[in-house]
This record gives sequence, C-alpha cells and structure tokens, in this order.
Amino acid sequence: MSEINLDGTWKMVWDPENKGVASHWFTEIPSKAKNVEIPHIWEENTATTAFYYKKFSLSTKDKRCLLRFEQAAVYAVVWVNGKLVGDHFGSTTSFEFDISQFAKTNHENLLCVKIASVSSNGDFELISGGDPIPAEQMPLGLPWKRSPFAGLAGKVSITSGERALLTAMEIATNADHGRINIKLSFNNPRNYVAKLKIFARDPKLEVSSIQKEVKLEKENTNIMLHLRFKDIKFWSIETPEIYALEIRLDGSNYLSSNFGFKKFDCKQGDFFLNDSIIKIHGITYSHRRDVSIAKELEQIKELGFNAVRTGGAPFNREALDECDRLGLLVFQEFPICDEQSSKMGLEAIKAIAPEIVCESVNHPSLAAWILGSENGRLILENGAKLLNRIDTLESCHPAISNINNVSIDNDQNFKHGHEKTFSATGKIIGVTDGTVLPYSSHYLALKVFGGVPFTLFLSRYGISEDKDFVIPDPFFGDAWLQDNYKLFTDDVKKNGKVLLSIKNHHIFGSAKNDADMQNLMQKIKNFTSKNAKDTWQSAESFAIDSNELALSGLDQNIQCLQSSPVVSGYFIEEWADFKNDFSGIVKENGESKNLEQSIKNINASTRLLLSGLERVVAKSESISFQLSLLNEKRLNEITISVQLLDKSGKVAVSQSKNFSVPKFTLASLGDLSLKAPQKTGSYSLKLTLESNEKEIYSMEEPIEVIETPNIKNVLAKSEFLDAAENSSEIIDMINSKNPVLFTAALSSWADNSILESVANAVKAGKILFISDIIPEDIRLLNNFAAFDCSLECFYSSGAAGASIHYIPKESILESELFGKFILDKTCSAIVPSLSMSKIKDAESFVHSVSIKNCELQAGVDLQIMQYGNGKIIFSTLNFEGLDTYALTNSLFVKIIQLVAE
Repeated sequence: MSEINLDGTWKMVWDPENKGVASHWFTEIPSKAKNVEIPHIWEENTATTAFYYKKFSLSTKDKRCLLRFEQAAVYAVVWVNGKLVGDHFGSTTSFEFDISQFAKTNHENLLCVKIASVSSNGDFELISGGDPIPAEQMPLGLPWKRSPFAGLAGKVSITSGERALLTAMEIATNADHGRINIKLSFNNPRNYVAKLKIFARDPKLEVSSIQKEVKLEKENTNIMLHLRFKDIKFWSIETPEIYALEIRLDGSNYLSSNFGFKKFDCKQGDFFLNDSIIKIHGITYSHRRDVSIAKELEQIKELGFNAVRTGGAPFNREALDECDRLGLLVFQEFPICDEQSSKMGLEAIKAIAPEIVCESVNHPSLAAWILGSENGRLILENGAKLLNRIDTLESCHPAISNINNVSIDNDQNFKHGHEKTFSATGKIIGVTDGTVLPYSSHYLALKVFGGVPFTLFLSRYGISEDKDFVIPDPFFGDAWLQDNYKLFTDDVKKNGKVLLSIKNHHIFGSAKNDADMQNLMQKIKNFTSKNAKDTWQSAESFAIDSNELALSGLDQNIQCLQSSPVVSGYFIEEWADFKNDFSGIVKENGESKNLEQSIKNINASTRLLLSGLERVVAKSESISFQLSLLNEKRLNEITISVQLLDKSGKVAVSQSKNFSVPKFTLASLGDLSLKAPQKTGSYSLKLTLESNEKEIYSMEEPIEVIETPNIKNVLAKSEFLDAAENSSEIIDMINSKNPVLFTAALSSWADNSILESVANAVKAGKILFISDIIPEDIRLLNNFAAFDCSLECFYSSGAAGASIHYIPKESILESELFGKFILDKTCSAIVPSLSMSKIKDAESFVHSVSIKNCELQAGVDLQIMQYGNGKIIFSTLNFEGLDTYALTNSLFVKIIQLVAE
C-alpha cells in the first residue's frame, strides 16, 4: 500500500477561450504552462477556465488506485494519461475517482484536471456538452456566492493497494447499549478474503484491538461490523468524550475516524441531547479562507455558543474534528442558497449529498442536517424530495428542509412562506418518530428596539393567544399578520416548536467590494461632520454608538424570544455590525471588537429572561414586567431578589421571592412588580437569581423615575379623532372648542370632506397632531392638495440595516429624554419604525440616520409645520401608549406646550 501526496508544484495554463478540450490539452502539458503550488485558488473574476497538470508514478504492486480531491471549485474534469476519468460539480465537498484502469505501473503518468468557474455571462459548460448551465440553477453555496473563487482549493492525493482498498467507513453508535455499527466499503475483486485489524481508543487514550477475517464474495462490496464497549462515556457540550477507530486492511490501506456516544434528536420541535432537552444558542458561521478555523471555533465556544450553523456550505473534516473536541453541535448546511429550480440543479445536489454525509456522519458534533439557507426555488419545489434523499443516506440525525422559512422582511412585513409553495419548506424529520413537522424553523429580521408591545409579542411568539391579544401593527406593516396569525399559531401549537434564525441586517454585508465600503464610510464621515456634528464627533463615535445599540437590542430581543415556550433555540445570523459569519464580532484584521462580555451574557445557559418592562415610570407607580427562567442547570428551589438601586448603588426599593420550579429547560415565573420611589432620577433595576444560597445569575436594567406628567390637563384640551365611531362624530370633534386634534390612524378615515374640515380647522388656528405615521398616511397627505405636503418616508427600524434615532444636543426635549441624545432601550416606548423627509421651513426635534444596502439616509421623526394660523405636528414616534406609559405622557405634554407657545 502507498499514499501519494500530490500537493506541491503543479503546472497550470489558463484557457480564457475555453478551447482546451477541443485542442486536446489533456493529453500533454502545453509549453506555456507555468508552475503553481497546490492548493491553488484564484478569484472568480480572474478567469473562467484553467488546466492543471501533475506527473506521478506507481509501483507494480499498485493494482488499485483511488484519486482523492479535497476541494475543487467549481466544476472539475479529470483525465489520466489522456483518458477521461470523470467529472465533478461543487465547490465545497471532497470526492474520489477509481483510476486503476487508467494509471500505469512502473511508468510515469500524467494527471490533468480542468477547472471551470462561472463565466462573465453567469454560466458554465459541462464536459458532456449541451447548452451552458446558468449558475443560479446550481448549488454553489452561500460563501462562494459572496466571495467567488475557483481552483484546486484543497489537497490532492492517491491511495493505492495491491488487490483491494478500504474506501469508506460509516460509524453509527447505539448509546443505550454501548455498541457501534460499522459499515465498511471496499474496492475489491470477487471472493477476496479481507484480513482486518481493528484498533479502538477510548477517551482515556487506552487502546484495544481485535482481528477479523471476512470473505468478500461480490466485487466492490460493503460489510457490517459490530463492536461493543463497556462503561461508555457520553459526548456532550460540557464533556466532549471522544473515541477513535482505526481499521487496517492487511497488505493495503487503513481508515480512521473519531466518533462519540451521544443521543441527539428532535421530538415535536424540542431538541434532546442525551435524553435532556437542550436550548440551542447558535451562531451562523461561514469559514473565511484567510483565518484559522480552529481559533475561531475556540472563540465561538468560549463566548457561550453551543451550536454552529455552517452558513450555506458544509464544514470539512478539519472543522468537524475541532467541533468534536470543543463540544460544539454542528447543524451541517448543504450548499443550497437561493437557486432557481432545475433538473440539473436537483441532480447536482443529489450527487454531492453522499459526499457530505460520508464526510460528516461519524463526528459526534454532528447534530442535524439543513438542506438550505434561503427560500430559493430549488428548496421550495424539492424540499420533501431532498429530505427523503437524506433519510435514505443517513437516518440517525434530524434533517431540516430550510431554516429560513416564515419571515418578517426588511420592511417589517410578515410573510407566510413563498406564495403557495409554503408547505414544501420549513419541515423537519426527527430521528425518533420519523414524522415530518412543518413550521419548524423561522427567520426573523428584528428591529433593534421594539418597544413594550413588541417585546411582549416576542415573548409570546408562536403561542395561540386569546381573542383579545393585540398584535403591534406598526412593527409589521401590513394586515397579513392580523388576519392570519391565529392560523399560524394554531399550526405551531399542533406541530411542534420553532428554531429561529435571527437577523438584523449588518452595515457592510451587502457591500459588493471594498470601494462600496470606502464610499459608505465617507458618507458616514460627511454625515457626522455636517448633519450631526453636535451629536457625534467622528464616524468612529457613530460606529461605537451603533454597536452598543445593536448589542443591547440583541440581548433584549433574544430574552423575549427565549421567554416563549415554543422557541427551541436560535442562530444569530446577522446583527447590525455583525456580518454573515463569526468574523462580524472581530475587526477586519482579526482583532477583537470587545464584544465578548455582551455575547457571553446573551448565551448564558441559565439566566433570567425579562420582557414587557417599561423603563420610564412616574414616581410611586408600579414597575412591572414578565419574568421567566432559562433553566439548563435544572434548578428546583430558587430565590429571585429584585432591587432598585440609585446612582450611588444604595438600595431604594427591594423585595425577594422564593420559587419552586419544575426541572424544565424553561420555567415561567409570571408577572413581577415593585413600587417606584418618591424621588425622581436615574435608577438601576437589579435582579439576582440564587439557588442554595449561591448566586447563579444577575442582571441590571436602567430605570428612569420621573414626575407624574400633568397629562389630564392636556387630554382635556384634545379631541381624539380615532375614537369617533362615524363621520358626523369626527366633524363634531373638529368643530369643538378644544385646540388639539389628535390622530394615530389618519389613513383609516380617509374621507375628503373630513380631511378638508381638518385642514380648515388648522388654518383657523387649531393644532393637528398626526402620530405614529405610516406610509399610507404619507400617501394620503401628499395626495390631498389642501395640506400642500410633499413628504417621503423610509423604514428606520434597524431591521433593514443600522438605524439610530437621536435628538440634537441642547434640544428642548433633552430633559424629557433624561439627557440622552440617542433613543436607546430606555426610550423604547417611543422609538419608531419609520422616518420622514424634512419638510421645508418645518422645525425638527427628533432625527434619524439609517444605513441600508450601503446607502446612508437621514430623516426626521418629529417636526412641526406652520399651517395658516395653526400648526401640524408630524410624528413617527409611537404614541399608541398615550395615557399608559409615563414617557409617552411626558413627551406629549411637552410637545403640546411647545406648540402652544
């Protein structure tokens, strides 16, 4: 037996006109070929076709030869001594060819590999001829699409033997009985007697061995072996106990692999590891070719993540070995993104599926298969077929058809799958019962701060609610959610739980190249030096505030989602300055962005989960919130201490409560409240979790205690047009003596006669307060000539990129916002999803800046325009909580006073 490493120096020649095959370049090395070192990669836009050449020799004993490629992108065609061996499509998987009949012993052999990448026309040609294949129909993988490359990107080797070879080893563990089932594949002649030596190593590094002799009656056959182990150690996240197996074929080659005893399953949407429910704290990670994957995976584990979703392309053996060692669960994703459906694409993914399975299946870190990352047609139309394909190849792990299923888009519209093909996506095959569960995986593009109604909604996401449950419309845009959410939650309740992919689109991820990024940075510098120089001293200070908002919002939203009993886990995919992969929490040069502590807090396996907290309260009023316990330590008797600390750290208010909780992963502790002090000012709400007199977890949230706003006087002078039941009642309100006309639903009573009456009343001196403006309101105002408006709007929720709402320094609203210039979670009761363009000659008080698709857009959230003898207040700020939340009341009073003056 011999192992020939073919890495090192090869010859290569470019084929820009794609004439090499017709010119028989595969028969000899062209004179113009140059030396290159393998592995060798070129960027996709350098060229589309190249020929690689390597000479090798075999001894007389090398009767059987396997040629192995670790990675060849994108399309490889292989010749040995001028004879076509085969071809392979795919940029992420390893593959082999049997070259026994093509290679000569005691003779110099010529290996030729043609590599074809995607042409400038967006397609490539197969060796078999026919029309060019559009790249968007083929499963290339998300990392390749974002950073296209081509070449012999991995190692190349030949394994040879005299009469037979071991070609594959698949290990299936039975943890209940301490047994492994081994499927061995051979390249052998008929009636061959295989003499095997089997070595097993346990986690203590103790090695045992046995010998076995097996007669292989059929050519190129498979056999099953069974081994039993005593006193097995389970592989887990905390204690990744690794076993190893090596099998040698006498006079030939050997195969080796790590394995582990673990039980991982999905039952009705809950994930179980070694018979205990586990919540998934995951990150979507795409390996960059220029960084150490081992180092990055270690950082991922240190930050508290227990799972990795492989970001649009599967991990190779090196990465899986690291995850085995670290105790990281791997959700192995197939290289399917948003491909169009085609027979060629379907056959291509079916062809590489066995390669992915064979490379991954033995690893104890393997948790589940994910067929694709996006709702492309290839998945939408073939999800069920591909699930069944996986099930026939390997049935020991769950398989998910598509993790990005039900979605809230960038404009906060709730989308129920993809047209009528929704039933083909988002399904999961569990191991235990073999049933297919729909609605198992959802994608959420969340805004940074959602306000109290939104966070309450997230904490009850997917739960079938009572009829009086109110869905916060301003955060979701259209009426689909209101009309169909009950159906959706009923289906979730019936079919299982939800694994979430969480996004808040990053700043630079949509940049096509460095020039776009540099251009965006220049726009940020121009903005901070001209439009917002009183708020940010530099682009760097803007970036710092953006990151702080994003991280705080991430923690807040994950807390709320984890509070929902139907959420089985999450993968952070993109979050503001987070990019599509783990590199988002480090700088471009690999240095830390100092986000580690924030991420560790988010990923704590045992923590208190808080939702529905309004962080601004009037003195002596109740501070209320919902509390849940993420209980992966399975605590039973716990004590929750709640303290309100002043600026000096002195306890102003405190209480504690004992709980007996079931040993479940998630326990609802119900509603908690305490009374705010009489003294106004900034406080900190501190919650501490203790068990057996030992502190397990603590958290703090900012609280502002303010004077009780004199809202009654202002309300008494206001007419709330939205409360009218008919047109005549609205007219009576308009004609009343009260000076303020308020509406948060302008477009819902779009009647020209009413609008004309309102316009006339304002011209005569009344104040029109238009709150919670939505796009329909903008269209209505622009189309009604009497108002003479020319407004534009854009979404500024942060779910479409980075978004910051702020007030200028020395603003008249500064005291109402506690000296804050950036509206953070303390001000979340009012943060809008929409911003307006500035109206000429209007006075503006609250501003916004948003970044989407590398474009920067500045806007206004609150502006006041003179209109005749009266004024119009245009506000995208959320005043739905008027007379409910202290901050809303305080701002409303201040704004009316401002206008009245």
